Amino acid sequence: MNCFSDRKKEIFFKRIFLIKGILILSCFNIMAFDSLKKKTIHVKAGFATGIIAQHRAVLNQLIKGYPKAMEVNVLKDTDGSRYWHYENNYPKIGIHFSATDYANINNLGWALALAPFAEIPLRERKSSLHMRICWGAAWLTKKFDIHRNQKNIAIGSHLNHYIQFRWFWKIPVSNKVIFEPGFMAMHVSNARFQSPNLGLNILSLQSVLHFGTNEHLPKTIPLVPEFFRKEFFLVQTVGINDYEVYGKKLFSFGTQLQYHFLNKPKHRWMAGTDFYYDQNYLTNVEYYAKVPDNTLKKFRFGPKIGYAYNLGRISFPIEMGYYLYQITNPDGNFFHRIGMRYYFSNGIIINATLRSHFAVAYCFELGAGYVIKYSKK
Repeated sequence: MNCFSDRKKEIFFKRIFLIKGILILSCFNIMAFDSLKKKTIHVKAGFATGIIAQHRAVLNQLIKGYPKAMEVNVLKDTDGSRYWHYENNYPKIGIHFSATDYANINNLGWALALAPFAEIPLRERKSSLHMRICWGAAWLTKKFDIHRNQKNIAIGSHLNHYIQFRWFWKIPVSNKVIFEPGFMAMHVSNARFQSPNLGLNILSLQSVLHFGTNEHLPKTIPLVPEFFRKEFFLVQTVGINDYEVYGKKLFSFGTQLQYHFLNKPKHRWMAGTDFYYDQNYLTNVEYYAKVPDNTLKKFRFGPKIGYAYNLGRISFPIEMGYYLYQITNPDGNFFHRIGMRYYFSNGIIINATLRSHFAVAYCFELGAGYVIKYSKK
């Protein structure tokens, strides 16, 4: 007998979503209030147009035109008081709001997003390529509805995760205005909490006007801190998804064992193994796999490799793995992960990541763990 009703699981998920939002905002606020002592405020306004990436053939019926997005951003400089400011070429941190028209008002509507972000110059020169990392929440005005919107097989909920990566250049127009052409990748999904959940991915070109610049980098260079080159990492996670439209909520438990190598404080390379107990996967095993009943068949696991970009104690991992053992493969053979981790000074880790199978989200993972560091530099 399932000890958690669907209603309790839904409440549990909403609390996880709230905790995730608080965690993300808190981590960015730690960076902001701890290190943004300069009062320089920047405002950016942008427009983007592009295409909806058709990562599944069935999405073709939803693509009616070219999506367009408008955004406003408020951001601040880092002041150079921490080594990670200098190492990352003095990034900016801010809040992003955008409205995206999917060019299908009847079935997809608009996505309204609010998210914190960091913008990082990839080289010291002002004209060099910059990168934005942005993760928050989006409200989709049109979701799947069995009676009123059956064609929206992409997303089954109003509230969703919002992830944006942006790469751009800076071209000065005047002393106070900079033109920023670039390209952007945007993802909206509910991490399969509410099916259907193929997700919506947009690839676009973007033009942004940046007001209130006059950038002056700090002249002092902080000392290079001591850091550990090698780490052993253990994290336990939990997530929730579902098996079918309006189906019951199912838990996903994961254990991550990893080895990390840091050649610089901002670069973390990793290899490891993930172990999963997925009730969603177990449903497929029970329905389709004709194998004897045993404990091992309830699990799947596999090796993985990855990389994480670090902004101080905040780390943004990108991982790819292969299910070395699974009785059946309803999700394919490869799994992926993006997200955020916060490393406390005492070795404790807070994990907020999105697990997926290529471009289709599987579940949002919230968890905690511990890292053992050695080989000090």
